[in-house]
Amino acid sequence: MIQINGPNGISFRIKDRYSSMLAWYEDIKKSCPSESLPAFPEKKMFGNKTPEFLETRRFDLRNFLISFLNLPAVKMSPKLLPYFKMKINDPRSAEQLD
Repeated sequence: MIQINGPNGISFRIKDRYSSMLAWYEDIKKSCPSESLPAFPEKKMFGNKTPEFLETRRFDLRNFLISFLNLPAVKMSPKLLPYFKMKINDPRSAEQLD
């Protein structure tokens, strides 16, 4: 679960799989080919279930989203709001943060 603090005091939480977030990122990246987008945090094949790794991944994904969502091309992407609306309305996103 990742908490995002946006502008004007807007805050929301999303819970999603790494692969789903990566697919969404790749989709936006295709629609903004001339933009220099931040790299998506890398996937780790082994040892990816330890509490330390999961906390590091959560931290890296949160920082990635903050910088990614501040880019003008991303803010204007028609793929941005549908993704977050779907994730915010997902009952899993209502769970408590760890």
